Amino acid sequence: MSTCVRQLTCDTGEHGDTARVGYAAPDDAKSRDAFLVDTEVMGQEQRESACRVALRAVGADAVCFESDIPGGSRRAEWTSEHHAAVNELLWAGRTIVGRHRLERSGYAQTGILPVSNTALWEAFVTVAPHAFDASVWATRDTDQEPIVQISDESQSIFVRLTPAQHAEVIAVIGSEGLVPYQRRRL
Repeated sequence: MSTCVRQLTCDTGEHGDTARVGYAAPDDAKSRDAFLVDTEVMGQEQRESACRVALRAVGADAVCFESDIPGGSRRAEWTSEHHAAVNELLWAGRTIVGRHRLERSGYAQTGILPVSNTALWEAFVTVAPHAFDASVWATRDTDQEPIVQISDESQSIFVRLTPAQHAEVIAVIGSEGLVPYQRRRL
């Protein structure tokens, strides 16, 4: 079992138009269905809200997470709450040897962090909608499939939800906001 090491394999098609991310089957012993949040009809604020709703729905099952933190001009748009959350994550990530990264441009990576307290999780929930890449696992084995994957500032949100979590999410974003997802067999 790999702990706090994220392993991905990406295979692209002949024209670079398909990608596959390889993970082992989940082992957190809960029945989950996979969904994509339909972000195409949402504005940025709606996407961020949908992302936070999904994260809070899976929060009780979250064991560890990772996120990048965009830098540069994007930071000028952030609230003081967002800046405080970034500082919380960077402080927590300082002990992740070889996984935490902070560049001069302000771009950073947290490394894979355990959900060790409510404040750290809430910092992640605040920051994740703005990330280029963020993931949440329901197990310390990060070779397992994440229960949440967020890409490109909430342009893409993938979630694996229990029936109770599904009900919680659709109560806020509506059933049309979640699209059932099935992986293609290659």
